[in-house]
Amino acid sequence: MKMLISALTSLSVTLLLSVDINDPIYIDLDDYRWEHRVIILFTDELDDSDYLELKSQILERPEEISDRDLKVITISEMGSSLISGELINEKSAEQLRDRLNSDENPFRVILIGKDGGVKMDRTEKVSLTEINSIIDRMPMRRQEMRRSSSQK
Repeated sequence: MKMLISALTSLSVTLLLSVDINDPIYIDLDDYRWEHRVIILFTDELDDSDYLELKSQILERPEEISDRDLKVITISEMGSSLISGELINEKSAEQLRDRLNSDENPFRVILIGKDGGVKMDRTEKVSLTEINSIIDRMPMRRQEMRRSSSQK
């Protein structure tokens, strides 16, 4: 019995030491609840024009993303899946695809509020301005804007 415990302990230590800190991260949307809103961009191809246009707007306006506590997740069928530039492991990407894009649209944008609810689900072109407008009408966002303006 002692040998078995010793062997398992040794195996556990070996496995912990062999984990690469740069491994793709696991995503659980519940981890973002009450802290962040999440935009999920599903795309079959990273060169899809609707995807590229929205992604470009996001990259050009980081202050709007930050101000609205947004995390941006890209789930790509034919490339790397990312959250805020960090690689997501394939199991997480697959789970998000199965849960939120089960009809396998080649392009889809989903906005999830801080409460974890889906606030927008589009399969056609959408702009960051439209997404911001939806967010800015949310009661929690209105509270955030009032607090922010009263602190100035």
